[in-house]
Amino acid sequence: MSNDENFKIRYKKLAEVKEFIERNVDEILFVAGGIQNDDIKQMENDLGVVFPVDYKLFLKEYGGCSVLGVTIFGVTAMPYPSIVDITKEYRQYGLPNRYIVYENCDEYVNCIDADPSSERFGETISWSYVDKKVHYYGRKFFESFILELSDAEENL
Repeated sequence: MSNDENFKIRYKKLAEVKEFIERNVDEILFVAGGIQNDDIKQMENDLGVVFPVDYKLFLKEYGGCSVLGVTIFGVTAMPYPSIVDITKEYRQYGLPNRYIVYENCDEYVNCIDADPSSERFGETISWSYVDKKVHYYGRKFFESFILELSDAEENL
């Protein structure tokens, strides 16, 4: 798949996320507000990773958000930590450096593989700080986020 085709697919997925959020405006707890490329680059440098296209688009559009009970980390939005802070915290518990934490689900965290040399770059995983095991979902960030939003919307 060419980069242009990949970008088109990612933008379509971003449009799906926007539709969910607009349809459920009464269920928004917060939207941190989009950020610029320089801010994204600084976050990547702080973590020593490269964010995949999906997550960069999310940061540019929303910065971080909580809608339908699904909270996605990005920039700091008190009382929620930034992706930099939460990822550094879980690295202290053994999270491999190639992953970034985008969601805390109590007994495990959902992460993105942010190692561009990995065959699974951009895929989402769950990681348990108890057993230190990685479970790949085989989905990119937007697909995972959309699935969570869909499940949450069905359970309203």
